[in-house]
Amino acid sequence: MEEALRSAAGEIAGWLVTESVPLAPPAVPPGDRTPGLSNIAFIRRPETMTSAQWLDRWHNHHTTLAIETQATFGYVQNTVIRSLTPGAFPVDGIVEELFPIEACTDQHAFYGSGGDPDELARRMRSMFGSVSTFLEGEATGVMPTSRFVLTSPFA
Repeated sequence: MEEALRSAAGEIAGWLVTESVPLAPPAVPPGDRTPGLSNIAFIRRPETMTSAQWLDRWHNHHTTLAIETQATFGYVQNTVIRSLTPGAFPVDGIVEELFPIEACTDQHAFYGSGGDPDELARRMRSMFGSVSTFLEGEATGVMPTSRFVLTSPFA
């Protein structure tokens, strides 16, 4: 698999993770694209927090708020155990959030605010307030992607 990925992408990075699925993505046939936007966020734990504090804040506080504050219809958390590929950038967590495709260009669609500017502002304040409690500018990056599940590891 790694060789096939390298031939297609040139540079790859992989991590061993433990996965939590607080909001299961919709089921699609193997190989089909899941409808919507799949945002992948690579996040870092601030040095000021222990691993236990960080995981508690992310898993037990922020996740519910993120799902309720945004138009999320799938949320998958991956806590990174270690890197699997040489040169992989340091990351502590990988989040996959699914949104309606309109969220690519419309903040109301992203936050599920129904076109109400006051509601959009409230949701954004709530989200940014929560993020600041466990990331403190430590996010490594966010990539808009498409989600394809080629095969289930449990099939």
